[in-house]
Amino acid sequence: MTFLPLRSTLLCGLYCLLASAQIFADSIDYKISFQDAANHYISVDMTINDVSGADTILMMPTWTPGSYLMREYARNIDGINAVDANGKPLNLKKKNRNRW
Repeated sequence: MTFLPLRSTLLCGLYCLLASAQIFADSIDYKISFQDAANHYISVDMTINDVSGADTILMMPTWTPGSYLMREYARNIDGINAVDANGKPLNLKKKNRNRW
């Protein structure tokens, strides 16, 4: 399970949800749990349905609307992994500071 710091990640997560909802409509589901909230960590599970093509790029925003500063939200990710519909691990590589 992946845990993320609560502080700025909640805001970032909201932007991710809104951005992906506009692009993929009904094809992404999120499950957010606060199993380690006392230590300011959350777990975010994302399920992408009906993926076509060999590669998929996952992106996280680097900015906040209304601010001109670059925020490094991805630096708050402690771990990330990907599996297929059968639970088999997928090859996941970080391409740059906010893309996998």
